[in-house]
Amino acid sequence: MKNSVLDNVIGGFLAFCVAAPALFATASLMELTGGNNQAVFTGCCLTAGVVTLLSSSLCRLPVVFVPNVGLVSLFTFTIYFGAGIPRDTALAVYALSGVCLLALGLLRLGPALLRATPEFLFPAMMAGIGLLLVGTGLRQAGVLVAHPVTLVVLGNLAARAPVIAGLGGLAVCVAMAKSARYPLAIGAAVAAVSGVVLGVTPVDRALVVPMWGVTGDLPFDPAGLLDTEALRYLPSILLIVSFETAGVFAGLRSTFGLNDEQAAWMAGRLWIGSGFAALLSPILGVPGPVLGPEGLVGGVSGSRTRLSGVITGGLLLISPLIPVLARTFGGGYQVGPDTWLHPLIAPVLVCAGLQMLAGLRRVDWEQVDQAIPAGIVCAITPLTFSIVNGLSLGLIAHAVIRVVRGDVSGLRPIYAVLIPLLILRYLVL
Repeated sequence: MKNSVLDNVIGGFLAFCVAAPALFATASLMELTGGNNQAVFTGCCLTAGVVTLLSSSLCRLPVVFVPNVGLVSLFTFTIYFGAGIPRDTALAVYALSGVCLLALGLLRLGPALLRATPEFLFPAMMAGIGLLLVGTGLRQAGVLVAHPVTLVVLGNLAARAPVIAGLGGLAVCVAMAKSARYPLAIGAAVAAVSGVVLGVTPVDRALVVPMWGVTGDLPFDPAGLLDTEALRYLPSILLIVSFETAGVFAGLRSTFGLNDEQAAWMAGRLWIGSGFAALLSPILGVPGPVLGPEGLVGGVSGSRTRLSGVITGGLLLISPLIPVLARTFGGGYQVGPDTWLHPLIAPVLVCAGLQMLAGLRRVDWEQVDQAIPAGIVCAITPLTFSIVNGLSLGLIAHAVIRVVRGDVSGLRPIYAVLIPLLILRYLVL
């Protein structure tokens, strides 16, 4: 796993670039609930930066914690607007989820989910996340746009965003063909320069204006822990964070080639990191962050040590005061009243995602109990834009096929509880 310092610096930089849009998306969503945009942005950067630094240092590998837009959407649209639960009360429930996640990690119950995941699902989960990144990149480039009948169609490829992303992608392909080092970084640089030339990335003083913001009040209300209406969302939060962590960890294990002993050692620390993140973030007025696939982008680009995660965490920490990189790669390019594209990171997402498909050769496609669950993971993860759904349905399919075939020898005892709960979630909840 030895590589150069420059490998890790570039990997950490690229991981930060692809994480940056989530910071702005979270700030915008939380602003709808009454949060201060700059204070939320600051809270996201500080929480994600601290947990990324600590987790990467403890795990000795590049891991990245970022705000999870799905989790923030649950907070905003389901809990706050849908159920009418006050913002400070909902944040208290997120803090409680942190305590629960810490307990799961310390009791080794959380990592038990990782041990229960069959070996072949690790490369399948990595490929599913790769396809998710490809789909995200194509959408952020404006290459794919929503359609009411076919779900997606090709956008206007002559528009500025697809052209910028296309030039970046072409640069990556040329760099790979010439066996150049750091092809993803070359693609990102070409896209950034193209963005400036085509007027998508503004070059003015606004890029360097600090975004630091704080609130003097405690953002969450501890009394909210007595609100039974709010507490009923606790299982959903725990499910999302747990399976998001498990899914991304599956990709990390496949990317870095961890053996069982290394994986078990790392899993416990990641689960505790997830709990610490969920407990710390509500104090700063934000839900999350969680373990994100951005660390996989760094891994694909060549990073292999904790230094890469330290670089990402450091960039996150300084972003509120020096936001030029965050604004450049994460601020986005507005193409409609509520539509923002991020063409500068699109080539990195697409090309890194495609590289993650290589692990599928480790799946035995002749064995139905591997082929069907692996295929479900690869299809459901990108189509639903959800790592949680991909891993959940893959585990259900694996267990059902084993039971139907009368061979339950490979199923761990935790399946007796886990699988019925997952089925209940999809059929009833």
